[in-house]
Amino acid sequence: MSSSHHRRMDKSHTFLHSFLKHFKFGSTADQNDEAEIQRMASREQKIFSYETLVSATKNFDSKLGEGGFGPVYKGKLSDGREIAVKKLSQTSNQGKKEFMNEAKLLARVQHRNVVDLLGYCVHGTEKLLVYEYLPHESLDKFLFKPDKREQLDWKRRFGIITGVAKGLLYLHEDAHQCIIHRDIKASNVLLADKWVPKIADFGMARLFPEDQSQVNTRVAGTKIMQWIYGARIYDARKTLCQGRRV
Repeated sequence: MSSSHHRRMDKSHTFLHSFLKHFKFGSTADQNDEAEIQRMASREQKIFSYETLVSATKNFDSKLGEGGFGPVYKGKLSDGREIAVKKLSQTSNQGKKEFMNEAKLLARVQHRNVVDLLGYCVHGTEKLLVYEYLPHESLDKFLFKPDKREQLDWKRRFGIITGVAKGLLYLHEDAHQCIIHRDIKASNVLLADKWVPKIADFGMARLFPEDQSQVNTRVAGTKIMQWIYGARIYDARKTLCQGRRV
């Protein structure tokens, strides 16, 4: 094994130790999460320094909104890539769980219709996730604002619906392990260039065990397809993918 590979592995291990030491893993489930993230971090090189993100976001000056576990900021890296940075709220215990869940599930997910997690950052008590920035914001901004709704003609709406369905099919059937999002709603569908939809916010998501035919989970999503079509013809909360909740 080359010395450069050893250096990469050491760097990943150092990052993982720093990332995990701020969380308390008491239960068996928590310990399993820790082990999974250890394996994940040993394979992935997705580390951002805190200084890089401070510079990219101009000291977290441009706030895009509030995510499930903290604020989201816009930034631009030195190579020109635009990013969205999720910052964990230090006062939210539920946010910590969602942060860890999202980091673990998205690390190896790659699909045109699923948001791309670029990396992580841990700096003292600061914990951040770095995503690709999507210029058109979320779908709900276009569905519920009269001045933007007219941009969603029927062809564009059909393309969005199709893209979301492809993303869900990937998560259910083609990802490294079946992932059930559990919170599909318009605000969790981001729009990229050419109106390509990307499923986001995996804080509520769950893995579906391969040896089970069904799993009980609380579904938190809303009627995304109903809102897009403007009629009660599709309810995402009741849709099953081979017996699985979306």
